[in-house]
Amino acid sequence: MLSMVLDDNRTYQEATKSVLLGKLDDVFKEFKSKGDTELVPSLGYCGSEECTNQGCKGYSFFGNVSNEYLSLILEEKDGEVTDIYHCLFMMPEKGYWELSNQITYTIHTDDKANFVPNIDYSINQQRCEDALINLKDSYNNKLGKEDCFYWLSKYNQLNDKISSYYGYGGFINKFQNTYNEIEYVTNYIIKEDESSLAVQDFSQLNQNDENEMLNWLVKYEQFGLDLEYFRVDTIFDFLEKIEEGYLPLKKNNEVQLLINDYQNICEFLKKFSNYYWHYVKVYAKNVKDTVEDEDFFEPARLYLKEYLDRKSNL
Repeated sequence: MLSMVLDDNRTYQEATKSVLLGKLDDVFKEFKSKGDTELVPSLGYCGSEECTNQGCKGYSFFGNVSNEYLSLILEEKDGEVTDIYHCLFMMPEKGYWELSNQITYTIHTDDKANFVPNIDYSINQQRCEDALINLKDSYNNKLGKEDCFYWLSKYNQLNDKISSYYGYGGFINKFQNTYNEIEYVTNYIIKEDESSLAVQDFSQLNQNDENEMLNWLVKYEQFGLDLEYFRVDTIFDFLEKIEEGYLPLKKNNEVQLLINDYQNICEFLKKFSNYYWHYVKVYAKNVKDTVEDEDFFEPARLYLKEYLDRKSNL
């Protein structure tokens, strides 16, 4: 349907019609994979202060099952669509839409209609493809920590060399995402020993004694909050996706890391997170009831220790 509306001779977000339709086709497949059978439009406007489209009206299209959405601004003239812009900061007339629920696509530099590749670009695309092939041929795309360290070291110079191609697509983009994610996730391995000690401490607690639980949570509060990013940077919360003891990368789920390398971190987070956020909500509510001038729009804004101190003082 959209193919019939768009003009073969126009560019949309500086890309050809066929490129844009390819990006949107990937988005629609993602909606379908989440069980959506219909997209429901809702009127909004661009709320970014740094965008030339600020204030322009557009639509967010919500999946009828997933409630995730894609936001687009359609530029029209005389009833004809003259351009389409993907909006990352679409705002509704009232309320707000959760930014983390967005489904997005990217028009890369080399997706644009006026892009002309040079020799250096072509060589680096090939080198990045070779590096990704090496992951499959040498490791079957499944890496333990020593494999990660070796592969990162092997392609460190390539990663540095292609930094000037940030924002480009193809194998350069896929390599950059894969390299950066492997590097970022493996950095968590240094937290394994402290996680093990924290888990041992937990095993000695009387879990029915609230004071013992609170003391443990406060002791490991900063450490635990730092490790909460492990949830964001991996698919830790989607354990049904972990196959045969491996943790797929988020941006290149063909590549998987050995979950045993992060076993203590996972065990710690399973124990820390549920208890921590439970008690934060409990004590934030208690303080809110007695301190009327405090802003508690985000209950997790303070540390648990601060809530406990305030409760004690009150």
